[in-house]
Amino acid sequence: MFVTFLLLQASRLLWGPRDDRESPTPEDGCGLDESGQDLAEYALLISLIALVVIGAVTLLGTQLIAAYNNITATLNFGGGGS
Repeated sequence: MFVTFLLLQASRLLWGPRDDRESPTPEDGCGLDESGQDLAEYALLISLIALVVIGAVTLLGTQLIAAYNNITATLNFGGGGS
């Protein structure tokens, strides 16, 4: 019950209060609410980007670690040089 209340309040904050008194017009898309569609598209886009990043790190992770270790091994970080 509390979760339903929270979801209702969140939807009112995101999309404003629902006013059923207005009649749909062709300019409004015949009354179709497409605000949720935009949110779903953004969610799909973010999940696709996350999958690409995870795949790239998985494939190139060991090579990146080896390259980083080679760079740090060649640099002198105050290890008692002259």
